[in-house]
Parts: sequence; C-alpha cells; structure tokens
Amino acid sequence: MTRQDSSQLLLVRHAESLGNVAREESEASDAETITIDVRDADVALTSLGEGQAVAFGQWLAELPRSGSRLGPGSRRTVGPGRRLRSPSPRARWNARFA
Repeated sequence: MTRQDSSQLLLVRHAESLGNVAREESEASDAETITIDVRDADVALTSLGEGQAVAFGQWLAELPRSGSRLGPGSRRTVGPGRRLRSPSPRARWNARFA
C-alpha cells in the first residue's frame, strides 16, 4: 500500500458585515424583517469585520507555505498553495483586508 499526499481545503466565511448587525438588531426587537438597503452579498464589512479579516490574514500569513515540512521526517504540508474566493463584493473586501 502506498501512502499518498493528501490535500486540505480551508473554508472561511466572511467577517462581520452590516447585514449581520442588522439581523441581530431585528432579532433583538422581534422585527419581522431585516432592514438593509442593498443585496446581502453587497453589504459592507463593519469595522469589527475589517479587523477580523485582518486578523485572519495575519494568521494565514504565519502558516508555513505549501511544500514546507511540519517537522523532522514529516511529509504533511500546510499553508495555502492557492486562494480562491467568491466574486461577491463582500468576499473581495474580506480578501483585501486579509
């Protein structure tokens, strides 16, 4: 039996957006609707969300790059070899801050 290298996929959801805040406010007031004036995927990040995206980017940058070894004799690799994102504006904002 031969050991094959495996790939890992890291999925990350967007940071806090104005839509998240609007939803929480609506739920807290028992409102039947969430009031936002743009399509949900177009809602900007909050300042907290921008900070979350920056923190994630810093964490990601600290990972060893793909192809590097975890330790003596280790064959596993970590770190992003490729980044993919949705074309939505919110995903672009997350990627810009990260």
